[in-house]
Amino acid sequence: MKTSEEMIDWLAVRMGNIFQRPLMYGGTGAGVEDWLYVYTEFWAEIVDRRDEWQTVRWQVGAEEDCGSNSFSGRYAEAHPEASEPEISAYTVAQWRKVADRLGMPVVLREAD
Repeated sequence: MKTSEEMIDWLAVRMGNIFQRPLMYGGTGAGVEDWLYVYTEFWAEIVDRRDEWQTVRWQVGAEEDCGSNSFSGRYAEAHPEASEPEISAYTVAQWRKVADRLGMPVVLREAD
């Protein structure tokens, strides 16, 4: 069985992979959102900071005027002609803010 530290390391790599190739993992902006939501929440639960995660997530949402909408949903609604790569890029940018504000480790790999 893996330790919590090993799971945090795994999440850091997976988050970096999704940040760098979002559509490969999520398929759509909404799919990317789902993975980033789950992985950041899982990390917050492991490190016993779920309440802070919730607060930061809502703060970033408020800054982006999301209301009760998701990041991907808000962008798609505000930009009906947006492509999935555009929606995904916006979604990743918002979840990067969440991760950065929480100090969540993320491993970004250099391009091949």
